[in-house]
Amino acid sequence: MNMIREMKCTTTANRGCDACRSNSTAGRELQFATLQADWSQGSRHKGETYRLQLCESCFFGTLGYVRQLRRSHHMFEEDYDASADVRLGLIVEDGHCDEEKT
Repeated sequence: MNMIREMKCTTTANRGCDACRSNSTAGRELQFATLQADWSQGSRHKGETYRLQLCESCFFGTLGYVRQLRRSHHMFEEDYDASADVRLGLIVEDGHCDEEKT
């Protein structure tokens, strides 16, 4: 069950990348990815909420780390398909939905 709670937090708009602190813009458009967590009951981090804004370079560096982490956890499983890691997290590409992810 999803529970929604309303909270007021102060944030800084257009602050750039939280990892490298670069300006996350391309032309006039703000370009960034968001890494977010909201830990609830049963977690060691219960009640903590995180939100990081990442530039394109830092996002794909982080994604590469997650892919490597996934490989290290599953590489010895009989049904592990390493080729699936290349598309890990990809939902839409060139305006088309990845049918397996939706």
